[in-house]
Amino acid sequence: MMRYIIISIGLVVATAASSQQDVMLTQFMYNKLSLNPAYAGEYDYANLTATVREQHNGFPGAPSAQLATLNMPLLRKSLGLGFEVQNNSIGITKRTSVSMMYAYRFALRNSNLSMGMRVTAKRYAFDFTDDRLIATQGLTLDPSIPNEVVARNLMNVGFGIYYSADNYFLSLSSPGLVKGDIDFDTNNELSQEVRHVYLMGGATFGVADRVDFTPQLLMKYAENAPFDIDLNFGLTLDERYTGAVTYRFGGASGDVGESIDVLLSFQLSEQLLLGFSLDFTLSELRSYDNGSLELLARYSFVKTGSKVKMINPRYF
Repeated sequence: MMRYIIISIGLVVATAASSQQDVMLTQFMYNKLSLNPAYAGEYDYANLTATVREQHNGFPGAPSAQLATLNMPLLRKSLGLGFEVQNNSIGITKRTSVSMMYAYRFALRNSNLSMGMRVTAKRYAFDFTDDRLIATQGLTLDPSIPNEVVARNLMNVGFGIYYSADNYFLSLSSPGLVKGDIDFDTNNELSQEVRHVYLMGGATFGVADRVDFTPQLLMKYAENAPFDIDLNFGLTLDERYTGAVTYRFGGASGDVGESIDVLLSFQLSEQLLLGFSLDFTLSELRSYDNGSLELLARYSFVKTGSKVKMINPRYF
């Protein structure tokens, strides 16, 4: 029985390793720095963004993520610098990472092109003392199951390209280019970090005197996994209040998709923006979870009444 349990744990880890490993963010338009290091320094001012995501609420061991990013320009926007701290958990696995992003920007005619690099240090921890692990004859009877927290430390590098104009943007990135062994058993490579590739794009159109329409797209690919697509449509009133809907492709065979997501954001002042999203599951998991919740806050370091134009997500 114990052998079956440890094999099952290994299969779960291996399955996660061959699918989407990076955190899934519904409010990706506010978290471009997490996906593309070339976004560092995109604004004329520094800004700090914090995001909390609880995925598949009500499902035991469901994914949970907390992250914070700092984005700042250097040398009159020719250079950009970014930092990120991220914590993720799923089941008995926890991952903590610290990243630094550096970008160089080229001014083109009526547009900008930037290229960026990312360096990340990660720590994976597998907690085999977790009370949620059970076995009919007791976990301690099988010497192949360590009664401790097993950890692995990894380094990785990433690269990205970001192109922006007044009313549209294009982004291509891979935050982690190096494969890494994340198996708790050092004698094999049952599970690995795999490369992820992200393609983003969006544009904004004025549809009324006070209303802008912004469609955005995020395509996600991980090795040995199918493409995943987030298709987002948003309306913004008075350049301050945004409501949007996202259709997330995916799910199992026969599902109509992974989820339908509702997003709201409020530019409460020149400095503070708050965002909220709720995912309604469409896949078979809808019978077991209560959807996914995401909260976001962004603080921009600009003086009240300054001449710096605030940049909402639609202005890229």
